[in-house]
Order: sequence, then C-alpha cells, then structure tokens
Amino acid sequence: MMWCKENNKLDLDLLRNFNGVPGLNRDNFIYISDIFLNIKQRNEKNHAINMFREVSISNDIISVKFYRNEEIECACDFLMDKDAQGYTDLSDLDLTSCHFKGDVISKVSFLSSNLQHVTFECKEIGDCNFTTATVDNVIFKCRRLHNVIFIKASGEYVDFSQSILDTVDFSRSQLTHSNFVNVRLEIQSSIIVIFMLRTSPEQNFFLTKKYHLLNRI
Repeated sequence: MMWCKENNKLDLDLLRNFNGVPGLNRDNFIYISDIFLNIKQRNEKNHAINMFREVSISNDIISVKFYRNEEIECACDFLMDKDAQGYTDLSDLDLTSCHFKGDVISKVSFLSSNLQHVTFECKEIGDCNFTTATVDNVIFKCRRLHNVIFIKASGEYVDFSQSILDTVDFSRSQLTHSNFVNVRLEIQSSIIVIFMLRTSPEQNFFLTKKYHLLNRI
C-alpha cells in the first residue's frame, strides 16, 4: 500500500509539471493522460477518490483540467489535428473519465476511441462521429444530438434520456441496457415524436429512415 501512495505522489508531481505549459499537442495529451489514468487505476478501489478530466473544445484546441476530487491538479491546452473531413481529431484515444462541457460540441471525431464513464454536458452535439467507439456508461446531458453517427459503436448503459435525436445513425451498433426513456425523435422540422421506451435486455426495436436504430437493448 505504501508503494501505491508513493507512486501516486510522484505521478501527481509529474502531472503538475505540465500545468499551463504552452505548445502541447496530441502526443503530449496521450502522455499526460497516461500519467493521469495510471493514478486513477491505482485509486479505483478507493471510492473516496474521484478522478476525472474536464474537457472543453474550441476549434482544434482542447482545454483539459485534470481533477483529483474537487481540486485541479493540472490544466493544459492541446492543439489537436483535423482529420480529412475537417473534424477535430479525437479518434483512437483513451478518453476514460472525461467530462465534456460547453455550449455546442461540433465537428469532432471520436472514431474508435474509448469513452468509458464519459459525460457530455452541453446544449447540443452536432456533426460528430462515434463510429466503432466504446461507449460504456456514457451520459449525454444534451438537449439535442444532430447529425451524429454511432455506426458499429458498442457499450452498455448509455443514457440518452430527455434528449432530442435529430438525424442520429445507430446502424449495427450494440448499445445494451441503454436508456432511451423520454427521448424525442425529430422526424421532420415540424414534427416531434415522443419516444418513451423502458429498455431491458429482452427488448428489440427497429426504426427506419433517419434513425437506423437496430439494436438489442
């Protein structure tokens, strides 16, 4: 146990060295996040310790605050690349325990990223790609998801409740035990359908046209 405590302290000291350092990029984000996730992994059995990353996105800059309990251990800005479609590239990243905040999260690629225990807290998510992403225990605290792709995404206990889903593609996704209670499906600009579904492992549903929801949930 003493070994863990010492390593936590050393890792936290190393993490703090990056506080406010300018000119950081994607590789730096991966390196710093690995330090943070190693600390989190060693503390995961101690429920008194809450570690998460608060992320805001502005164009191709992501601003990240690394929290241990309610205290910020490190805060950095990272310049991320754009993909071929002009999306901010957050693909193939371990984004475990990130809390994305902002007014609108737009044109971001989460392709094949690990999004376990992630929360999205914003007014709207638009033009984002979650294809083949892992979305275990993800909470969408968003009023509206517009033109969002979850093709072949997989995960459990994803919470879409209370959101408007406008042109959202769940083709070939596997989102078991997910919560679609009080979801509103915007079929046309002048028509909103109230969709109330209490999900269980035995329920199946299929919606065509805009919503390619073909799942076992």
